[in-house]
Amino acid sequence: MKILLDTHIWVWYLLDDARLSLQLQRAIADSNNELWLSPISVWEALVLAEKGRISVQPDPVT
Repeated sequence: MKILLDTHIWVWYLLDDARLSLQLQRAIADSNNELWLSPISVWEALVLAEKGRISVQPDPVT
């Protein structure tokens, strides 16, 4: 199955956020699924990191 991740779903998954449902966690972790991410989601995550709303390692520019 192809799954297009919304920005907040992608970030929640990466940060292991409890707001992400168990069903969605399993779907994302399933290696049989193909994960898609919009370039705008990457940009949105960079903006959030630059504003200090999320912390990412290494720094967003890297």
